Amino acid sequence: MSDYESHLANQVEADYQTRQLQQVEAANTEIEAIVERLKELALDGEALTDGLADLCTALQSWAHATEGLM
Repeated sequence: MSDYESHLANQVEADYQTRQLQQVEAANTEIEAIVERLKELALDGEALTDGLADLCTALQSWAHATEGLM
C-alpha cells in the first residue's frame, strides 16, 4: 500500500470514528434530556410511561452508536 493509500485509509477510519462519537454524544444528550423530563413527570403515571418508552428508544440508539467503539 502506498503512502497515499495508507493516508486515505487512515482518514476514512478517522472520519468513521468521528461520526460514531458524534452519534454517541447526540444519544447521550437525548438520554440526559429524557431523564430530566422523567424526573419532572414522576408523579404522572401515563406521562412517565411515555417517557420511559422514549428512554428505551434513546438507549437503543446509544447502544447502536457505541457498539463499534467497544
